[in-house]
Amino acid sequence: MIGTTISHYRITDEIGRGGMGVVYKAEDTRLDRTVALKFFPPHALITEDDRARFYREARAAAALHHPNIATVFEIDEVSIPTDSGASKSTPLIAMEYVEGETLTDRIARGPLPLKDVISIATQSAEALKAAHAKDIVHRDVKSGNIMLTSDGKAKVLDFGLAKTAASTKLTQMGSTLGTAAYMSPEQARGEEVDNRSDLWSLGGVIYEMITGRVPFPGDYEQAIVYGILNSDPEPPTALRSGIPMELEWVVDKLLSKDRTKRYQSGDEVIVDLARIDLGAQSTMKTAAYTSAHPAQADAKRSSVPLWTLIAGVVLALLAGALASWFLSTGEREQAVLHLQLAIAEEAGGAVAASNQGPSVALSPDGERLVFRGRSDGRIRLFVQNFAEGGVPTAIDGTENANAPVFSPDGNSIVFKSGNFLKKVGLRGGAPQNVDPRGGEYPSFSWSQDDQIVYVPSYGDGVYRVPASGGDPELLVDPDIEKGEVGFTYPQLLPGGTHILCASYGSGFKIIVIDLEDKTRTVLFEGAIAPRYLPSGHIAFVQKKSLLVAGFDEEGLTIGDPVVMVDGVLSDFDTITSHYAVSASGSLVFLSGSTIWDRDLIEIDRAGGVRVIQTERRGFNGLGLSPDGSLLAAQVLSGLDEAEIRMIDMQSGDAQRFASSPSWENRGPWLPDGSGMVFSSERRGTADIYVQRFGDSGPVSLVTNEHSKYPTSISRDGSLVAYQEVHPETGSDLWLVSMDEPESPRPFLRSSAFEDDAAISPDGRHVAYTSDESGRNEVYVALIEGTSRRVKVSRDGGTNPVWIRSGGGLLYQIDGTVMEVETQDRGRSFSRPRVAFEGVNQWTARADGSAVITLSAVPSPRQPQLVIGWLDEVKRQVPSK
Repeated sequence: MIGTTISHYRITDEIGRGGMGVVYKAEDTRLDRTVALKFFPPHALITEDDRARFYREARAAAALHHPNIATVFEIDEVSIPTDSGASKSTPLIAMEYVEGETLTDRIARGPLPLKDVISIATQSAEALKAAHAKDIVHRDVKSGNIMLTSDGKAKVLDFGLAKTAASTKLTQMGSTLGTAAYMSPEQARGEEVDNRSDLWSLGGVIYEMITGRVPFPGDYEQAIVYGILNSDPEPPTALRSGIPMELEWVVDKLLSKDRTKRYQSGDEVIVDLARIDLGAQSTMKTAAYTSAHPAQADAKRSSVPLWTLIAGVVLALLAGALASWFLSTGEREQAVLHLQLAIAEEAGGAVAASNQGPSVALSPDGERLVFRGRSDGRIRLFVQNFAEGGVPTAIDGTENANAPVFSPDGNSIVFKSGNFLKKVGLRGGAPQNVDPRGGEYPSFSWSQDDQIVYVPSYGDGVYRVPASGGDPELLVDPDIEKGEVGFTYPQLLPGGTHILCASYGSGFKIIVIDLEDKTRTVLFEGAIAPRYLPSGHIAFVQKKSLLVAGFDEEGLTIGDPVVMVDGVLSDFDTITSHYAVSASGSLVFLSGSTIWDRDLIEIDRAGGVRVIQTERRGFNGLGLSPDGSLLAAQVLSGLDEAEIRMIDMQSGDAQRFASSPSWENRGPWLPDGSGMVFSSERRGTADIYVQRFGDSGPVSLVTNEHSKYPTSISRDGSLVAYQEVHPETGSDLWLVSMDEPESPRPFLRSSAFEDDAAISPDGRHVAYTSDESGRNEVYVALIEGTSRRVKVSRDGGTNPVWIRSGGGLLYQIDGTVMEVETQDRGRSFSRPRVAFEGVNQWTARADGSAVITLSAVPSPRQPQLVIGWLDEVKRQVPSK
């Protein structure tokens, strides 16, 4: 087409193509002007009704004349020669050619300055106001349909064309994820839409300009639509600081799912946007660095890659080269620099936040960030060196790791992986176990005297062990008589005679413990995640606010706390808060709502989604009954309790399964659906029990001094497979007969971490997970032993689940469920293929036709970095 002349238009270039046809740049030879030509595929308008609707809608759009709307010059139908020499009739629209870039392209470089957000939003609302006044609804408002000129003007494209596309075979050409992301709820449900649908879409565009992402992200269209209909978007103020609450309020109102509560006209939007004062401080007392220097914070944001930006920032700060980063005061105090980091795609493009401990850590000098990311489909830890630049580097041996903490010299980290606490040097080498016993390790720290202080499991005391290796030493046990159940976030205070930590049981408390006489001093109640700061302050989290208070180390008292940051990602169910402070004074944190804010859903093979329950609790394990009518799930019910609930798959109603207030883990259903094998810590250690519906209580199956977790039962109900955590060999796999529970036998004991044992339907094989290769993989072995085994997964995998027929196996790689077919009676398996996407905690229908999972993988998190934060703390928070 390039170089040809159609009618009186000479085509010079192709601008773009998509579901609604191809757009070319052309010269109008009659009027000597540049235009954009949009050609529709001939099969798009098959019937006379289609053609009549197309011309009616397009002519109505041509009647719009507004500085923020791309003008339609001509609507026609032209003949285009084909390769065979014949010609075909093709609908054509000639419209104003806008020199510039789409808003999508601009957002791809990063969130926009707030003044540009309000300007573009206002101009777009003006365009909608003009169109709606003529009863024209756009129906496809999105950032890709807004052009930006070099002089700051916004022009909305494609008015009047979306309804034509939606009513014809154009829909069969495939709607894109980009379009679905801006649909209003009524549009997603296929209902009639009006001007308020356009205003919803405008809200999505404004949200995207502010945050750099759409309000309802998803990897596939069903997930996006589900979010639009059922979820609330992450608040913009949780994703970017310095946002006026008035602007967030406008976005919230535009994105109201009830259109009667939405803005009713573009006029109303324009009025409210005009009232926003970007120079005013936030009405909430949030992070002091944001309100104190809002102009500087915006000015410092950049669209350049993380490593380029931060390398320049750190080096400039160290050299003192940028005078604008310092306040012009008598003391020449350092200004606070707040940056939202953009994690490189090589590390997954975002922090993979977990509820198993903080997902970010800063080195003592503030020059390196360790975070939980994703590459090659696997979760692992990455290190980003700000000073050296380059892309983040994966840390060997940290697959599925959580809660990284730096050593005092910044050369190593300690982290938890599976049921072990490990350390690894950042300059290379294999990870080493810190505590040989194994446990859950809810939190830990690395003290200045090279001791690792930790809590092995929920409900345990505080221990310490030399980082170089040695025997763990118990420092203090919970005081059960005083209502203490356990501790988290233990940290040795300077001098080594006291511990700062959070206790839980009769509420949350920030306390200091004297290691000599074990006395407790309560500093603050109703908070978690305390940290002693190098400035002599104490930081902790209450709800989602990071508070700081002056600390008197001699009197063990604190001053009045001050909210320094609002919106820190925290989960009080698992006592996790995602922030870290370096000795040099920098702060890094993740923002957002709880990680567990998700619904229970069912996804079928076609991608269809059905909501089962919207209670939104911390589901940690799912298991479907043999007949598919009930779903068993472990639900967090408190800091020291996790109960098993039975959820009706049709009604969503739930009831508690076991009656003991303790930490309980779901196991396999009995084959006839009459009950369950499960583990419970009702005696202090996780033992295995069997309970049937209607029985007065459970019957113990396996009890010993080690923690045990049942994972599978044979189809005839005679044999149970379980995981046992042993201080010498780690996590092992065992089998026990239901008729002879006193004689369990090991299936696989090794120095590797084994888990997820699943007995095949014919009882001949066991599928399981092992990290013996350095990462988790799925294997299948004969039930008599593992001398003959087959590696099923190719690129990592966990959680194998047999399909009931025995003809295949499902397993998980992060958010994807893979499927393999059994060949040669289990001696080999087919190449893995994708079965389901968008899963996290999950279980499958017995025939493999659907999976039950949580509504979406938690929203990707971009870390916030605040350089000079401790200087601001010193200015804002008095010392004791």
